[in-house]
Amino acid sequence: MMNTLCCRGLKLVLGAALVAFLTQGEARAAFMVTVNGSVVAIDGGAGDLNPTGHEVTFAGTVNGYKIQLQARSQSGGGSGGGSGSSGYRAGIDLLDLQVIGDNPTGPLTITLSDTYSLPGSGLGTYDLVSQLNRDSIPGYSTSGTVSLATTATSGSGSGGGSTPDVSLSPGQSSGTSSGSFPSTSNDYNLGQTVVVDGLGNGDGVQVSGGSVVHAPAPASAVLLLSGAPFLMMFRQFRRGQNRSVQPVI
Repeated sequence: MMNTLCCRGLKLVLGAALVAFLTQGEARAAFMVTVNGSVVAIDGGAGDLNPTGHEVTFAGTVNGYKIQLQARSQSGGGSGGGSGSSGYRAGIDLLDLQVIGDNPTGPLTITLSDTYSLPGSGLGTYDLVSQLNRDSIPGYSTSGTVSLATTATSGSGSGGGSTPDVSLSPGQSSGTSSGSFPSTSNDYNLGQTVVVDGLGNGDGVQVSGGSVVHAPAPASAVLLLSGAPFLMMFRQFRRGQNRSVQPVI
């Protein structure tokens, strides 16, 4: 009788430990969209109009800005960790963002963020790349500036990096910037921040772009000067971007 009770007790303890382990593994942050400091959409949850996993669609008005946004979070393969590791790549693809001023107040700050796992131990230095494209919305004049920056922070809290802002004024169509990310743990958070500033009432702007973390190739320094790796990185992220998107009016 005593042995039976002991076995049952051991099973309960092991079961509780397993549940705690699984719960801890699922507690990672989800892909989400924050506007002016408030979370407006979470992948598969509140505010997300897109049922597809790792994709978020949001439409709404915040502080006098009419917003329509489509974005995707993707994590690639790869092995090893840090400088010279093979093929690791992850990123946030801003498929389409349309903003129209409707008596706007102050700058509009949109942040997309997700948590990823690096291959191996995750220790080492990774490249960060930001891209921003600016276009007009048919039927609307445009004004102000639009900027995009990428940040990466290790789950340990001690390792992080960022890219300089890519800032575009009316008449400027695209820009890129790069930086580095010295990781100190396997998990890390990737953030993409877009700021629309000075958009006039009744004006509109349409932007797209992306933020990528990748393991540098041996010849990355030379390739980055030519733009070749950037184009290769974003080719797989931009598939499916040419979808029909209606202006937010």
